Amino acid sequence: MPQVTIAAMERLAVGAGVALPLACDWRVMGESCYLYVPEAKIGLNLQWGALPRLVNLVGPARAKRICILCERMPASQALAWGLVEEVAPDGKVLERTLELAYAAAQMPPIAVGMIKEAVNATAGALNRTASYADAD
Repeated sequence: MPQVTIAAMERLAVGAGVALPLACDWRVMGESCYLYVPEAKIGLNLQWGALPRLVNLVGPARAKRICILCERMPASQALAWGLVEEVAPDGKVLERTLELAYAAAQMPPIAVGMIKEAVNATAGALNRTASYADAD
């Protein structure tokens, strides 16, 4: 998809609520929101191609910690670890997300698409090689 995709995350993001934003280009999280990936507690792996995306964002050690320990992660930690690009005040997450979307939409679409494709091809090499894990 050549358009910029942005996830607005408020209150709580659990499991698929974390996996789906990982597929977006940018993530904006509310200041009191937290992330929670409980799959390991019920014997599952993170699905939907989310694990390689998570590794791309936070690195192998932090990805393992997030997925194995199933700790709740506050917005401040998600920002510090590079899991989200921005933390917005509660109640302003959607507004800030729309501001970013509007700003991106004002840019030349061909250039945006080319940049996004090049960045994704570079960063996504691991995503393609590790997608076999979804079958587990």
